[in-house]
Amino acid sequence: MLSRMMKPHVQRAARPTAILALLMLIAVIGAGWANAQSGLEQIALGENKTGTLAADSPTAEYVLLLEQPTRINVSLFAITPGLAPSLRVLDGSGVELGVSVNPGTQNAVQVDGVNAPVGILRLQVSSASAQAGDFLLTVEAEAAIPPVPLPLGQIVNGQLSAAASRLVYGFTGEAAQGRWLFVQSLLTTSGPIITVTDAGTLETFVTIGARVRVTRLLLPAGAAEYLVEVAYGSAADSEAFTICLAPENDPAACPVPGVQPATPTAAPTTAPVVVLPPLPPSDVCILASSTGGSVNVRSGPNTSFSLVGQLNGSTIVNVIGRLADNSWYQIDGAGLTGWISATVARVGGPCNLVPIITPTATPTGTLLTPTGTGTGATATATATGTPPTATNTGIAPTATATNTGIAPTATNTGIAPTATPTEVPPTATLIS
Repeated sequence: MLSRMMKPHVQRAARPTAILALLMLIAVIGAGWANAQSGLEQIALGENKTGTLAADSPTAEYVLLLEQPTRINVSLFAITPGLAPSLRVLDGSGVELGVSVNPGTQNAVQVDGVNAPVGILRLQVSSASAQAGDFLLTVEAEAAIPPVPLPLGQIVNGQLSAAASRLVYGFTGEAAQGRWLFVQSLLTTSGPIITVTDAGTLETFVTIGARVRVTRLLLPAGAAEYLVEVAYGSAADSEAFTICLAPENDPAACPVPGVQPATPTAAPTTAPVVVLPPLPPSDVCILASSTGGSVNVRSGPNTSFSLVGQLNGSTIVNVIGRLADNSWYQIDGAGLTGWISATVARVGGPCNLVPIITPTATPTGTLLTPTGTGTGATATATATGTPPTATNTGIAPTATATNTGIAPTATNTGIAPTATPTEVPPTATLIS
């Protein structure tokens, strides 16, 4: 396949009659098309044409007839001082193949490396400075660069510079599957200009600019012949790059530095979602576990206070107090009185009516005891040097703590707290 790309003159020599007929057809069609357009002139490859841009004719257009796909360079020079010419290259249907816009200060412009198809090519000349004048237009066929065969699964190194600004590679696709094409610049600031074309028609499939360092293209399945042009695109003295071709089903065959083949990743596992039943309607503030499991009940509104028990995940209790920021709730129920963090609880009912408790004690071994004030509850605790002992009378629901030192006294001006007497003196143990 590549031999046909590198020796097109052999094919042309084998078909002189067909080519002669094609040339005659193109000439007839081109001449008729050119004659149908007023002001159009024909230009041939290797020819220099002079023309004039006038005030009443600010644009001049030329027609180039091509018998085969050709890569051409078009140059435009101002003859009249002050003329700033601009140039556009279009195919017969008006599709723009190349353009060189003059900012209004240049006296020469050019469009290089145009992959021109078989048929009619249109060259449009205009003035960017709005000044009339004479110009010189030249069209040259670019010397063909024999393509370097690109092997499958092998990294090929290349080097570009201003003096050697182009390299061309060729390969043939496969009918059963596509091809991965990798091109990577070894510079850190820019990459080469990459153009992928059909070797038979010079149809351009894709062009990648110099701002892209790594190119990864997946070409479709099919026995098409491809040309890959890698052109110098940086301001560096030289530009090194690598190019590699891999089967569609095995991109890892090209271990291009910096491009890691995609590896399958395990699907993330998600924790089972616990759906809890809603809390029942209530006229008072109620609380339950928000995790579905047991939660800690502490002697005070802080994790530094000791545990007094755990609330079962399915139990609902009443809320009798809260901190001002609702970060802790004091509960009473299920045989427990203590504090539960809002981070593990869900509440329902009119919890905004629950008294706010301002703790005045720190975890020193004494349980936080609420003291009613009529409008809320204030926790007051007095720590002693030795644990207080409880005297059980068996009758009164109030507990009087006696101590060999100074006995703590609980004063209640609102709602009197009650204590459950025990036979063993209570001892508070701190767990941090």
